[in-house]
Order: sequence, then structure tokens, then C-alpha cells
Amino acid sequence: MAKDRAYAGVPAEQRRAQRRVTFLEAAREIIGTQGSARLTVGGLCRQAGLTERYFYENFTNLDAVVAEVYDQVIGELTELIALRVRAAPDPLRDKVHAAIAAGLQAVADDPRLIRIAFTEAQLNPALNARRTATIRGFAALVLATVNKQLSPESTGAAGAYGELAAMHLVGGLYETVYGWLNGALDLTRDELVDESTEIFLVVVEQILGPESLLRRRRGPGGEATL
Repeated sequence: MAKDRAYAGVPAEQRRAQRRVTFLEAAREIIGTQGSARLTVGGLCRQAGLTERYFYENFTNLDAVVAEVYDQVIGELTELIALRVRAAPDPLRDKVHAAIAAGLQAVADDPRLIRIAFTEAQLNPALNARRTATIRGFAALVLATVNKQLSPESTGAAGAYGELAAMHLVGGLYETVYGWLNGALDLTRDELVDESTEIFLVVVEQILGPESLLRRRRGPGGEATL
């Protein structure tokens, strides 16, 4: 069929994939600078230099575009943070510091990420569920990192309480960073990273540290139990 023919030596499916990338790059620019409310099919096509026919070849609607751009941004942030955590020295403090610093550095380098990952995630209904899933994903990364630095026995004993603590930590940091980006906190970036690291460590020690494990092994009256 004609649609399957190669053009200038490029297979049809490869051309379609290239057009999809072009649309997503154009959407990131519009959403990241103007917001998803300003995103229209016509405007996106003009930004991408492609026709509406190709838009509907790749996407069902604009919500699908917004969701995919958000997923891309969060995926990039997750990959970057995980990479920095793995590269950081073994002490938990260094790993936590590296993770927070990496996230803040990324949004500082590309301000579009601020609008997409923070503002749009709160304002756009299509991203509400994804925002919750993002926090849960970063909470799982926190627990995995802590598990490697402390004993698996400690994190295992914390159970759902540990997951709750990680969700509070990540959700709280998410809102704190969002407030800081909007000028609500009079802190430098380095100060925000340092103070957030200390808060993380205090909570982790209280919930997942050796003393926490010992407390969990005590009965209601404070007696040690098996």
C-alpha cells in the first residue's frame, strides 16, 4: 500500500515515529512556556510544522499529548535522579543530597520542566492521577535507596508505615519545591537542598532506623517481644 512505501529511503513507520517526536517536542515548548490551556491542535501543528492529518495519525486528542509530555518529563527526571543516586558515595546523607540536588538542577536548567512537572500537574485534570503515581514512584525510589543503606530488616519491619513515611517525604518535598520556585521560601538552592536533606534523614531515622525497629518489637507495655 502507498502508506507503507519508503520515501527518500526512509520507511513509513520511521517517518511516522519522527513526526510523533516532532509533535511532542513542539508540545513541550508550548506547555512549558504557555501552559496546557494554550495548547490547540492548530497551534501545535504550526509549532511542529506539520498538518492536522499527521496529528490525528499519532494522537486521539490534546489530553493524550499533555499526558505523554508529562510522562516524558517525569521519566527523564526519574532517570536522572536514579543515576545521581547510584553515582553518589554510599552514606545515605550523600545519596539523599544527590537526589534532591539533581531534581532542582534539572528544573533550573530547563524552566519548562517547572511548569510541566509542577504547575500543570496540579492544574490540568488529565494529569491528576499521574501526579499521584509520580509521588508513589519517587517514594518507592526512596525506600529502595534506604533499604540498601540500612538493613532490609528495618525497612521490612516498617511495612506500610514505611511507605506512608516515604509518601509524606516525597509529597512534602514536592510541595516545598513548588513553593520555593514560586518565591514562597527565602532560601538559596543550596540551602533548600541542605535543609531538605536533613529533614529526610531525621524522618528516615525515626521511621526506618535501628531504634525504630527496636520500638516496633516492644509490646504495648514496652516489653520486648519476639
